[in-house]
Amino acid sequence: AVPYNAGQFAISDATVEWFGVEADTYLYYVKMWNTYYQFKQALDNWLVSLTDTELMIKEYEKNDVLVSQKAEGVTKDMPSMQKCLDAGLCVLVLTKNPDTPDVAENYPDHLESLDGDKKTTFLLDWYLYFPDRPWQNVIIEADPTSNQGTTSSMRPIKNKKAKHKKCRKMRMMYTREEIAAMFPGNEEVLAKYDKAAAQAAKNCIQVREGGQFTNISTVKVDYSDSCGAHNGAMMELMNDTQIALGEKYMTPAQVYNEGEFDIMTSIDSVPCALFRTDHQMNHADACDPAKAYFHAKANFNADKGDAKFFGFEKVKGYNAACLNYGDFVSEQLSGLNDAFLLGGNASAARYAEGFVEETPFAPLLFKSKTVLTPSGLVDGMTPTASDPFYGFADWRFHLSGSES
Repeated sequence: AVPYNAGQFAISDATVEWFGVEADTYLYYVKMWNTYYQFKQALDNWLVSLTDTELMIKEYEKNDVLVSQKAEGVTKDMPSMQKCLDAGLCVLVLTKNPDTPDVAENYPDHLESLDGDKKTTFLLDWYLYFPDRPWQNVIIEADPTSNQGTTSSMRPIKNKKAKHKKCRKMRMMYTREEIAAMFPGNEEVLAKYDKAAAQAAKNCIQVREGGQFTNISTVKVDYSDSCGAHNGAMMELMNDTQIALGEKYMTPAQVYNEGEFDIMTSIDSVPCALFRTDHQMNHADACDPAKAYFHAKANFNADKGDAKFFGFEKVKGYNAACLNYGDFVSEQLSGLNDAFLLGGNASAARYAEGFVEETPFAPLLFKSKTVLTPSGLVDGMTPTASDPFYGFADWRFHLSGSES
């Protein structure tokens, strides 16, 4: 149980009491901590248990990311943005857009107060830092940002989602000349920069190096999920395993894809540290990413709402106009179909035999207990909410105007 004030740190000094006189189960051990100090307490306990002093110093320096910082009127130890970057961690900073009215609703912390609200959007600026590939660092101006997740939108720290395709502008954080100075003589890096810049002009980013570009992303805090960053790592393992197992385990879009990047059936994701500004700052500071403070650990994800990212549309080499999911093509069945349309019982029988041998998928649109088919195609359909093909044996297909 975590008492909190909407939009503020999820920390409480409230006294927790148990009355167990008539309880069926008794609680004998309780461990309590405050957010931001949990890690420090665990680290200190780990360090004092070590007997190797060199290892102790090494572990301390590796995990020395906390600095004293004031935020929301409270001064406490928090992860430093620069130390997170130095450790190789992706960092996302949410700030107020300087051109929006100076009211509380236009500051990043306002979204945390909207319990259960996934629809209301506000224009925020996103600063995205990839320390391992700075040629992809971007600034997204006036990005429509909302809360994400049905359950997550009720948590004290919520997931954030942005549809970058509707932002005012996405621009590179560094110029090509600055990247060339960082990586002298490295033509491969410059080629990657050019690719990222071209995609940024289309309001698209690459969450994971080597992955597809997308124009929708989510900062998934997983406030109530203890697996944290391992969530995204598991998705990467699933993607890699599916492709390694071969075509039998891949979707048709993956099999026929001729695009530059592999299509994944699970999200691309990288661990990140989420920083933000808030309405308690003055307007200038709230628009400055350098004044942001640590807000939450998170995963930076390609959002599941991008249909082309997962191969549902606009896949090079995959027939977008095909009515049958799976890109069904059969020269034999096409020939039998042409003969069948000319009429005659013999041709109908041959078509029926061929249809049994190579049955295509029926073109269906299935959504929220509704199944739609081309007019007059099927009679006797009895779909259920979980199975659109329920009672398939009783379906009656009308393959032409006169015969079924």
